[in-house]
Amino acid sequence: MSQFRNKTIQEQILAEEKNMPIRFDIKKDLRYQQGVTKGALKTALRIAKNLLNSGYDIAEVSKHTGVKISTLRKSLKIRG
Repeated sequence: MSQFRNKTIQEQILAEEKNMPIRFDIKKDLRYQQGVTKGALKTALRIAKNLLNSGYDIAEVSKHTGVKISTLRKSLKIRG
């Protein structure tokens, strides 16, 4: 919708936003933090899978990725 506004109006809106007393830090938002945590776990699990496929012991993988052994077993469907 903002594309329907002319340049002058868009500039006025941007200037007004800078003067607004309320600022919201998205990094403090719980849902944002949950997304970051899920993304970090997904990355750690991908790395863990590669390490395990390369012959590393599950205890070593857990130590280096920071992912609990139980989580590795469950998420990567590892028996034992």
